[in-house]
Amino acid sequence: MIRYILFVMSLIYAYKLHAGTDRLERCRSDLIQLLHDEQGWIKVHAAEYLLQLGEYREGIASVFHKEDSLYGDVPAYRIGIWRVLAQTDNEEIRSSYLGRIKAVFYDTSANDRLHAIETLAKLREPLSLKDSLVSEALQSRLVPMMLYTKWNAAYHSVDMQRQVSDELAMMLLDGKSRLSVDEQKTACYVIRQLDRLSIKCWQALHDFALSELSNSPIKVTLYSTLYKTKPRAIIDRVLKNELEAVAIDSPDVITVLTVLCAKGSADDRAHLERFYLSLSNRALPHYDADKHAASAYALYSLAYRIKMKEQ
Repeated sequence: MIRYILFVMSLIYAYKLHAGTDRLERCRSDLIQLLHDEQGWIKVHAAEYLLQLGEYREGIASVFHKEDSLYGDVPAYRIGIWRVLAQTDNEEIRSSYLGRIKAVFYDTSANDRLHAIETLAKLREPLSLKDSLVSEALQSRLVPMMLYTKWNAAYHSVDMQRQVSDELAMMLLDGKSRLSVDEQKTACYVIRQLDRLSIKCWQALHDFALSELSNSPIKVTLYSTLYKTKPRAIIDRVLKNELEAVAIDSPDVITVLTVLCAKGSADDRAHLERFYLSLSNRALPHYDADKHAASAYALYSLAYRIKMKEQ
């Protein structure tokens, strides 16, 4: 009887393992299909998700060299194309595309300078703080330009990353800053990317979020930021419960997905599978290809990270 029970249990385990492997292969296939079928920024995002997973590099390069030949002169989108190509090849090729992106930022007549500085921050390529245009951008009245330039400048040192993270946290806490909802979300995004908040600022943001933001449009974004940047010693089920309960049609669901896959544990896989199964269903009225790509990446990324930990 005991042998029979052990045999059945082994079959169940094998079935779950096979099902899980099939689903991850489907995630990878979805991202490749979205890369080929979608246009514009969804194509860029699918490519970057695959690059972060270490997948399909040559295929991505081929697709985006073609995009460059077709749309390399289209403002904003050209920055996305070059951002992908800068990540697909050797340092010489990377430097070439970084040069193009920097040239856009330094061209004061270009209307995609904001995209350029954001991309240089994403690629962790800090510009010289001695440059007058960089100094001007750091003080810009255009808040997104100021935020992205601070993010870019932060990569000069770990100390600057801490300084910028805390500065933006204080900006969120300061009622006099009068940031718009989108600007607050951008500040949160930069804080998540740097992931260097001091415990003091993290606690202040945490207390603010739990006491003041019950119906705020930045609630989910701030909770995601707190969960992504929380000190290791802190276990906060309130934050995690809030993120796991986010509706699939929420405008912030992509933020939640990226945070759960970056900081989540094996227990979060079921939640990410739930998100993926719904967001990848093209027959549902809420279908959005960008969210589909994000959910496929999140599930694959978390599963891969867990696997690496177990080895």
